[in-house]
Formats: sequence, structure tokens, C-alpha cells
Amino acid sequence: MERLQSAVAGGMRCIALIKLDKFSNIERDVGVTASDDVLTEFAKLLKETLNAKEVVGRFGGVRFLVLLERGNEHDIEAWGEQFIARVQKQVIRIKDKAISLTCTVGLSVVPAQANLDAVIADAIEACRKGVGRGGNQTVTSDRADNDNRVQSYDKVWVKHIKAALMENRFRLVQQPVASLQGDDPVMFDVLVRMVDTQGKEVLPAEFMAAAERNDLLKNIDRWVVGASLSFAAQRKPGCLFVRLSKDTVKDGSFLDWLENHVRSSRAEPQRLCFQVTEELASSYITQVKALAGALRQKGFRFALDGFGSGRDSQGLLDSVPLDFVKIDGALVQGLTGDPQLQQRVRTLVDGATKRLIQTIGERVEDANTMAVLWQVGVQYIQGYFVNEPEQVVLKADGRS
Repeated sequence: MERLQSAVAGGMRCIALIKLDKFSNIERDVGVTASDDVLTEFAKLLKETLNAKEVVGRFGGVRFLVLLERGNEHDIEAWGEQFIARVQKQVIRIKDKAISLTCTVGLSVVPAQANLDAVIADAIEACRKGVGRGGNQTVTSDRADNDNRVQSYDKVWVKHIKAALMENRFRLVQQPVASLQGDDPVMFDVLVRMVDTQGKEVLPAEFMAAAERNDLLKNIDRWVVGASLSFAAQRKPGCLFVRLSKDTVKDGSFLDWLENHVRSSRAEPQRLCFQVTEELASSYITQVKALAGALRQKGFRFALDGFGSGRDSQGLLDSVPLDFVKIDGALVQGLTGDPQLQQRVRTLVDGATKRLIQTIGERVEDANTMAVLWQVGVQYIQGYFVNEPEQVVLKADGRS
């Protein structure tokens, strides 16, 4: 509970409830005493998939409770899928018997001002649903978008977001993008923070979901773009990577708004690279293709974030005009010790390189991962191994 009282450094938290499937069969096969050895080996396997900040404990019987800290919901779900696949492949040897396991994972996102009992209850219910469907799967709690708790939560956050936009209480922070080829590209990933009325920093994980559910992402996007243009004009970085949401991709007035702000800021367009997620590009391919083409005509650059997470990543390289792709962080974090995943990433990198599209590895957290990315041909990296998001780089008014 103490961990939940402190703000997560970046990203979001999630409770995972993991239950071994059909464990009574294993007890019958190896005996009750030996089955404890199976649980011990399973616990070791589970701990190997967690980072240093994450916590795991036995939750009675054949269940384990994990507090995850990852970049976003996609990362959390990817961890669940990868863990289930890893368990299914693993053979545990107890005495003279080879034991194969499967498990079910129930996930529940931890909101701001969390009621821990309610979050755990949601994870238990998600796991129960997975077991009811046959097990060996990940299920995410669907309560977050439906119950009264979130409606009340949204009501509070909408008020805070609107006030922060009116009072210019958003801030940019920068996270460096480092080259694996020796030169310093002076490139930064641009992130947003909200500052509350007491002057405390509020991370996107606390307010972005409410903003999305209440049609406020476009307003936040415009603040970030405006501030990034001012940053580019004043500091002249090599490149700033600026995220665009679904609402902005679908916004027909964005390009005209952008053109006016480029003129007023006197920023050089090539210093900004707008990025959208691969998932967004796949879902809105016509709009993303048109937007990317128009932005590049104006001198801006364009990138896909979360590259490699979808079904037709290679196809998007031909469909969308691109300057960069950012290899999905969930792939990057699973690279070390997984030759199949390394080959998959190598194929993605080769496809981009052939089309003169530069590659960046996201969410790099250790030297081993950096080394593997270099071996498969990735050109740049970003993440906590390079540097944590740094202090506010600019106070600027990017409101429309």
C-alpha cells in the first residue's frame, strides 16, 4: 500500500492476479508435497519476468499477486501474453516427472487515489472470467470504463484538465534519444505533465484516460504542439518527437491551426517529428496517410510509435510516408534471452532500413537490451537507461 501512495516515475501501475490452471491434476500426479516444488519453480519463473521496481507475492493457494509498473496498458497486456506463452513452453522437472503448466492472468489498472481492495477484486474477477473460458489466457478488467467510480473520477479530472488548460498549467519535459552509432543527434522525445494548484507535477497516466473519454485530447495535443514549436524555435534541437492522438488525426482543422502557429513561432518545421501509434495508423490508415503526407510536404517529419505491435507492421512501411519507426517497447523489453523475438525485431529493422526509414528502440532499461538492439541494427534508443525524463525545458502557451 505504501508503494501506491507514491507517484509512479513514468507510465502506470497494474495489479495482476495469476492462477495456475488445473493444479489439482498436478497434485494428483506428483503428490501434495512435491507440488509445492512446482509452485516454487513457477514463482522463480514469474520473478524473472519482472523489473526491479515490481512486487510479487503468494496470494493463497495457487494464486500470485503482482504489482506491475509499465509504460502503458499495451505494455501490461503484452507482459501478460508473453508470460503465459513462457509458462506454456516451460517444462518443470520434479523427481522423475516432467510437468507442463498453464496459467490465467487477471489484470486491473490502478487508478489515481486507488482503493486497493477494489483493484484487487477487479483483478480476481478478471482472472475468474479467464478460468471460466478455459484458462491459459490474459483477461483485463472491463470495469474501469463502466462503473460509477470512474464516472466520479472523470468528473473531477475534467474540471482539473480544463482549469490547467485555461491557466497554462501544463509543462513539457524531454527525454533524450541516443545514437548507437556514436554521434549525438540532439533528439528528444517530448512528454507532457500537468501541474496542480499546489504546484505538484501530475503524470499523464493520471489524467489522459479521463481526457480521452471526455474529448479533451485534442486540446492537450494543441498545447503540446504549440509549446514544442516554441521550444524548437528557441533551442533549435535536431528533432523533437511529438505525439498526436486519435482526435487530432481526425481533426480537419489541425493543419491550418499548425500553419498559423509555425508562422507565429518562427520554428523550422524539420525540427519536429510528429508521431502516432501503429495501432492508430492501422485503425485510421486513410487519415494517417493523408496527415503524414501533408505534414512532410510542409517540412515536418513523421514517425510510427509502437512499431511491431500489430498484424501488418511491414505493410505500414509502404502505406504511410515515414522518417522514423520506434520499435515497440513491449518487444524491446523482452529481447534479451529470446532469439525468436530478436529475429522478429531484426526483420522489422531490415524492412525499415531498406526504405531509408530510421529506427529507434523504445523503453530501453538496461545495457544488455541496448547491446541486442545494436546487434539487430537499430540506430537510436530511448528509455530510462539513456536518461529519465528531465526537468521542465520550457514554459510556453500552446493553447489554440
